[in-house]
Amino acid sequence: MPFLVTGLLILQFRKIMLDVMPSAQLQRTDHRSFISVLIGFSFSALLAIIVFQSTSSLDLHIIIYYLYISFIFYYLALNIQSYKAVRWHDKISDTFVGAATLSLFLSVASCLNAVKPFRWIYSFLILGGFLAWAFNYCRRLNIEWKFLTEEAKADESRQRKES
Repeated sequence: MPFLVTGLLILQFRKIMLDVMPSAQLQRTDHRSFISVLIGFSFSALLAIIVFQSTSSLDLHIIIYYLYISFIFYYLALNIQSYKAVRWHDKISDTFVGAATLSLFLSVASCLNAVKPFRWIYSFLILGGFLAWAFNYCRRLNIEWKFLTEEAKADESRQRKES
């Protein structure tokens, strides 16, 4: 879902997405520091579950899958942050972070789902976690939409003045 929404956002604001970002907005170091913590967590959890899988009779393949996706997406976001220059680079990186975070959440939900006793309690916890992720994602999308709409209006106004 995050990739579809980002694709539509980039198409809607394609002129603005090609703009070079001011250095104050790039914040490469801040973003890379944040992503580095999460990529380390995903990598550590992935290795731990793989080792645990080898000694356990539980089927943890879906958890391994989600952790692997999380690790790869954080890795891609980290790399994009190192060379981002235009707005669409930033949006793609944010999308990878959002999808990686969702995948990390799904791995935790899969772990909880593997626990047999008190499954109904874990279902509520999983639903609550997903709603928290969805709320945050929608809120960030709303803020981004408002910002890009204002940027588009300002860009249109500048072009009229230049004409």
